[in-house]
Amino acid sequence: KKTMKIRFYRLASEPIRWLGFVLAMMSVYFLTNGVVEMLWIGWGLSTFSCMLWVYVGLKDGDLSRTAMEIIYLILAIRGIIVWF
Repeated sequence: KKTMKIRFYRLASEPIRWLGFVLAMMSVYFLTNGVVEMLWIGWGLSTFSCMLWVYVGLKDGDLSRTAMEIIYLILAIRGIIVWF
């Protein structure tokens, strides 16, 4: 039976995670508020959030999370391009 390691992160030592989280929550707000003129802001914030999470995933050695965030990053950039 394989045991799973649980990683505990110190909140103060990883502010980039909280920044990524806050940017992701802000992007969801702008993408779901129904104001078409503000969609580019949501996609832009989403792009920056994804870049932070790709960095964190690479730093942690978490390939699956990194791959997921790269896909979402590509789609967020596509969202900005389509909006303009």
